[in-house]
Amino acid sequence: MHFLILSGANERAIVAACRSLRSDGIGFSIIARPRQDPIARSFLTKHVVATRSQDTLDVDDLVQTILAVRHRLPARLIYLPVSEALNRLVLRHRDRLTQECRLEIPLPSLATYELLSDKASFNALALQFGLELPPSETLPHTAPLPLVAKPHAEFDAATHRKLYPVLMFEEHERQAFFANENVANYFFQRFVRGASHYYLMFFDRAGRCASLFQENMAQQPGGKSILAAQSCDCPSPDFLERLTRCIASTGFFGFCMVEAITVEGRSYLIELNPRLWGPLSLAVRAGFRIAWLGAPEAMVFPAPPDRKVRYAWLSGMLGTHLAGRKIRWYQRKRRDFYAHLWSFVRQDIYCSSLASLPMAVRELRRP
Repeated sequence: MHFLILSGANERAIVAACRSLRSDGIGFSIIARPRQDPIARSFLTKHVVATRSQDTLDVDDLVQTILAVRHRLPARLIYLPVSEALNRLVLRHRDRLTQECRLEIPLPSLATYELLSDKASFNALALQFGLELPPSETLPHTAPLPLVAKPHAEFDAATHRKLYPVLMFEEHERQAFFANENVANYFFQRFVRGASHYYLMFFDRAGRCASLFQENMAQQPGGKSILAAQSCDCPSPDFLERLTRCIASTGFFGFCMVEAITVEGRSYLIELNPRLWGPLSLAVRAGFRIAWLGAPEAMVFPAPPDRKVRYAWLSGMLGTHLAGRKIRWYQRKRRDFYAHLWSFVRQDIYCSSLASLPMAVRELRRP
């Protein structure tokens, strides 16, 4: 088996996936984005076999780019699901990519993928399995702050612009949101303060699920990328059991990550990402293997790590600081981070390889 990676987004996950494949002796090739693609100028550059002609997502361009190099690649070529936007494009044109490019796509149907990826539909499904959601707010103009606006779907139906959750802590942030956004694209929930956890999951085609758990320590402002995290025990076995049944009921298979906030033993579902996630390196170090996508029968249930597995995105921390923004630290985790600083430095996603350092430097220079 040989993996095909379409880069240009989610670089941290690509780096972790490539290291996993390389350590397992499995080949991979990369098709780069034409602009602002740090992967193409990193220690992975020797694996770049082509570059897309268009910077926008266009299936004709993608097919032509793959076909130009397909004869140089092994017969069994497997798509790596790194980006939700790319995943949706690939699933919309699954038949064409499978037949013309002989590309194996280890993802469920587009309908199943959208059911889980779109926040409103997944929330509705989760309620059927008794999963608890943050309280809804039906009067967002006057609701107490902080408040979270969540998009019903991943993309605006009219403009096709990708939509993101918006956190509003101050009144001026709420006013800016209602002035600049189409409110019909969003629903509103109360902001829940508590411990942040990721449920890291892999489902095989038989519905079996391997799980790991991650405690988030530091995050970029506005609910963006995780900057530091460590492995932990299952925050809530009951939540995990309900969540597993919920996802398995759809027939989903592959990797996914679910975010939850835990408050006094109660877990609130935040979102699900049916793709590889940014802090993937923690899961790889704790026992997940990217090769399971091509050989799901080889999936093993990772034993809980006998010591903390840690993740850090130090260049992300520095970039946040240089941008004049404040890192969000979870519940007394800043002291824990600095108490184990060297361990986090050694497990930084980029600095764990000296060859990755130029990539981290270039990332800081990106606008």
